[in-house]
Amino acid sequence: MIDQGIKKYLGIGMLSLCSVLMEADSTVQAKKLSDSQINISYSETSGKPKPDELYASSRNNTKSSANKLQNNQASLSDAVKKEEQSEKYLKKLVDENIFEFLTTKFTGFEKANVSSKGFRAIALSNIAEGLAHIAIEQPKKKDYLAPYLEKLVSIALNTSVNPYKTNLEKITELGSNGLYLSHLNIILGEYEKVAQNKKYYQLNKRISTYLATQSLNDRQKHMRSFENIEHKWPADQAALLYSLYLFDKNYKENESKEPIRAWLEYMKKNATDSKTGLHYSEVTGKTGYSKIPRGCALSWSIRYMSHFAPAEAKDLWAKYKKHFFEDYGLFGGFREWPKGMNRGSDADSGPIINGVGAAATAFGLGAAKAMDNNAAYFKINNAINLGYLGITATGNKNMRTLSDNLLSSAIRFSSENQ
Repeated sequence: MIDQGIKKYLGIGMLSLCSVLMEADSTVQAKKLSDSQINISYSETSGKPKPDELYASSRNNTKSSANKLQNNQASLSDAVKKEEQSEKYLKKLVDENIFEFLTTKFTGFEKANVSSKGFRAIALSNIAEGLAHIAIEQPKKKDYLAPYLEKLVSIALNTSVNPYKTNLEKITELGSNGLYLSHLNIILGEYEKVAQNKKYYQLNKRISTYLATQSLNDRQKHMRSFENIEHKWPADQAALLYSLYLFDKNYKENESKEPIRAWLEYMKKNATDSKTGLHYSEVTGKTGYSKIPRGCALSWSIRYMSHFAPAEAKDLWAKYKKHFFEDYGLFGGFREWPKGMNRGSDADSGPIINGVGAAATAFGLGAAKAMDNNAAYFKINNAINLGYLGITATGNKNMRTLSDNLLSSAIRFSSENQ
C-alpha cells in the first residue's frame, strides 16, 4: 500500500508534469502559426483575424489554461499542507488509538477493538465531545478539527454503527433505537457547534424531534435504548436529553425544554432511592437491580446533566460522593454498588475491585471535571493511571484489551476535555 503522503506528492508531481507539457505544446503551436504567416493572405476589410491576432489569441488561451492549472496545483498543495498541519495538531491532543482512527481510511472497527454497535456510537460521540470542546477553547484551530468531526458523522451513519443496516435517509420508522439516535445526535450537534454551517440541520432536526416526542409520550418519560430490549435506563436518557439541549443551543430552537422538565419531575417523584437520594438504575422494574443506584449510571448521568440541569446535577453529585466515593488519600474511585452490597460485575460495570467499579470510576472522571471538583478529579485520575500501570505490568491480555481500545480512549479523552 502506498503511503498517503507519497500519494499526495505524486499527485502534485503529475500536475507539474502536465504544466510542462502544456508549455511545450504552446511553443510548438506558436511556431507553426509563425511559419504559416508567409502563406496566408488576408484582406484588410475581410473581417478575418490577422496572423498576429490569431497568434496572440492562441497564446492568451494557452496562458489562461496554464494559469488555471497552476492555480489548481497551488490549491492542492495548500490542501496537503493544511492536512499535514491538522494531523500534527491532532497528534498533540489525542492518544494513539484515536489518532490512528481519525487519520487513516475507515475500514471498520476491528483495529479499534469495539465489537458492540452501541459502544461504537458511544465512542464516536465521546471523541466528538472532546474535539468540539477543544475547538471552542481554541477558536483558531476550528478549521483543523472540523474535518475530523465530519468524519465522525460519516462513520456514525455507516452501517457498521447504525442499527438499521441501510442509509438512514431511507428509513421512515426510526423505532426504539434510543441509544444510537442519542449519540448520533450528539455527534451532529458537536459538529455544528464547531463548523456552524447547518450542513446536517435537517437530520439533526428530524432526530431531535423524534427523540423529544418519544420521551414525552412515554409513561416514564424515557425512551428505550434498544429495539429488542424493553428496559429504560436514566443514564441513557440523560445522554438523549443532552443531545436535545445541544441541538437547541446550536439552532436556537426549543426541543429540549419539556422533555427535560418531564424527566426531572418523573425521576424525583418515582425513581429516586429514599435512603440516598440517588437515581434508580432502571425505571421499568424489569431487572433485579432496577431500584438500586449504580455507580456507572450515576457517573454517566451527572456528566450529561451538568449541561442541561446544572442545579440538579450538583445536588446529585454531592449525594453520590457521600455514598459511593472511596477515598484512599492520593487515589480515589467510585463504588459500583452501595456500601454493604456486592452484586458482582457485568458488561456495564466492568471489573470491580474492593467494591470500586472500573466504569463508575472512569465515567466519574468526566463527572468530577464537569462539577469542577478538582480534588476528586486528581484522585480519580491517579487511580486510573495506576490501573493502567498495573494492567501493563501484569501482562493480562484480557485486561489490556479492555483498557487499550478506542472506547476507553474516547471516554478518557472526553472526560479530560469537558
